[in-house]
Amino acid sequence: MLRSFVVILTCVFLLTAGAAAAGKKRADIQILDFKAERADDLISVHAKVKNVGERTLQQVNIIFRFVDTQHATVTTQRTALEKLSLAPGEESEIDAQMQDAPRAVWVMILAERSGGVETRVAGDGPYTVE
Repeated sequence: MLRSFVVILTCVFLLTAGAAAAGKKRADIQILDFKAERADDLISVHAKVKNVGERTLQQVNIIFRFVDTQHATVTTQRTALEKLSLAPGEESEIDAQMQDAPRAVWVMILAERSGGVETRVAGDGPYTVE
């Protein structure tokens, strides 16, 4: 009887763990390299991103959410990837100038593809604004 209970309990545990792992979605975009630094009244952003998903992404916009020391959003700014279409495994670079947000100390990265559909990002930050 105890043996049957242990087997049933083990099966329930394995099924629950498998369902949790199956519900976890993979990222579509991965940040490979990122740097944000202040110069004059601008924040220069340099980044390299990679499509780590399984489908080609069209018209990807990268969204920078600049936050203060309390993690409150100071400003949100966006830029498009240099490539209009990003195939699986393909990389693209970002070289952009953003308006300075004096209270911003970190930046979080989000992304969306054509039609404003949110795209999951691996390595989304926070990154220090130097």
